[in-house]
Amino acid sequence: MLKNLYKGALTLVALSLPAIAPAQSLESLGSRAAALAAFVAVADDASAVAWNPSGLVSGPFFNITLGLGRTTDAPDSTPFPGAGGGRLRTTLIAVGTTPLGLAYYRIASTSIKPADPAVSGSLDRETNQAVVTRLVATHLGATVQQSVGEYLTLGATIKLVRGSVGQDIVSGDSWDAAFERGDSFEGQGNSRGDVDVGAMLAAGRIRAGVVIRNVTAPTFGEPDGAAVRLERHVRVGAAWADRWPGISSVVVAVDADLTQVPHPAGDRRDVAAGVERWLGGQRVGLRAGVRTSTVGDPRPVASAGGSLAVRGGTYVDAYLARGTRNDRGWGVAVRLGY
Repeated sequence: MLKNLYKGALTLVALSLPAIAPAQSLESLGSRAAALAAFVAVADDASAVAWNPSGLVSGPFFNITLGLGRTTDAPDSTPFPGAGGGRLRTTLIAVGTTPLGLAYYRIASTSIKPADPAVSGSLDRETNQAVVTRLVATHLGATVQQSVGEYLTLGATIKLVRGSVGQDIVSGDSWDAAFERGDSFEGQGNSRGDVDVGAMLAAGRIRAGVVIRNVTAPTFGEPDGAAVRLERHVRVGAAWADRWPGISSVVVAVDADLTQVPHPAGDRRDVAAGVERWLGGQRVGLRAGVRTSTVGDPRPVASAGGSLAVRGGTYVDAYLARGTRNDRGWGVAVRLGY
């Protein structure tokens, strides 16, 4: 009886605390982009609807991307004292035609935060307590672009976002158990309108881009319970290629966040760089990238991946990523372009 009352008190305290916004970042949306790490000024396939809507006009006249991504951030230390963790699962379906794009993508993120020391002491002192927050955000978007003169393109993805939030106190001795518990949450859902906007400046072999995601910073959850806001995210980028438009033999890209992105291990504001190389008459593509945070601990993450042309205009993409905090990620995608 006493244990049940205590657990209920812990839960009330946890739900009264501000929720960590589970990471809803770009990094696993599109396997090609994830491997390159810097994509704001490249953004020439259907994943541009998320990375930079103004870039869609520079891709094939008709292109489709179907992709899955998974990332996990769980340090080697025993959970949960002093360390946060997170897991991200993404699904992307995007269709692009000049000058219109349509997209569905789902980002399911679970973050784990050690319970506050003031409330984490329990009747069983050996039990680890953590606050687990889960946000599932489903985005339905339509992308439009507009050229301004010869060099500048503006774009916007107008979205309807359905988000649900769940939060609870969990006990356990493994990250996997805590993540599985978070995955079972069925939180309160609501829908909000939102928009992403971008711009692309292209002059010969050089491009520069900017994207502002979650312009309205929508909030999801229960008014009297757990609530999470999708923070506004601003990123800029620059890229060089031996030729544009079309598939370039070599692409070099850099990105930089201008705002901080919430993360279970502490906010990130990343700088990223990547390179892409096509071989064999553009049948095989190789790419690699790295990103690191400029706030808090650097927490660098390296990524690598490739593409294989299985037939004219159809590519299979894959990537792997690994970081110093035992961050790890993978993704696969199919891209069609004509």
